[in-house]
Amino acid sequence: MSKRILVVFLAFSALVASCGGDAEVADEAPASPSLSPSPTGPAPTLTEIPGPEDGVLAILDADGRFTTFLRILLLESSERVPMFLSSPVWHNTLFAPTDEAFETLPDGALDYLLSDDPQAEFDLLRVIEHHVVDTVRPVSDFKSGELTTIAGTLQVTIEGERLMVDEATVIQADVEASNGIVHVVDRVLIPETVEIR
Repeated sequence: MSKRILVVFLAFSALVASCGGDAEVADEAPASPSLSPSPTGPAPTLTEIPGPEDGVLAILDADGRFTTFLRILLLESSERVPMFLSSPVWHNTLFAPTDEAFETLPDGALDYLLSDDPQAEFDLLRVIEHHVVDTVRPVSDFKSGELTTIAGTLQVTIEGERLMVDEATVIQADVEASNGIVHVVDRVLIPETVEIR
């Protein structure tokens, strides 16, 4: 009789141990999926802004009007773009389109630029570069005529106190950063070499 009890006890112990092992596995949290940028879904959260605390990127982040532009610069573009813009010795001019500026793009244009199409990836980089002038240029230096960006040429128009670059109006000028200067614009600047699809 004692042997039967011992066998039953051992079997019961093995069953309990087996269930306990399953419980431990079940309690383990599943691995979190990695965030991947999606043109139609919500943008991944920007948890860390590279560069100086008073640099161009930090100023855009603190302002709150440039979430789409920051997403493009830091998450959607070539890795060299955030490295370039976060450099403490960058010292260039950046035309920064607001979130509302991106809403003025033709239907589907932003989805195209953020797509995996190889041509779109190239076009996106050119669009970013078209917002950069490779010297620090306060608006007092601007004159009507052509202004060269990294990607092409902008047409500068000055009418009284209104300053325009191509079809965009500078709505806030001379936002100084430790590594450059920012001019806020109400349109996205598209170089002639980029055909928005």
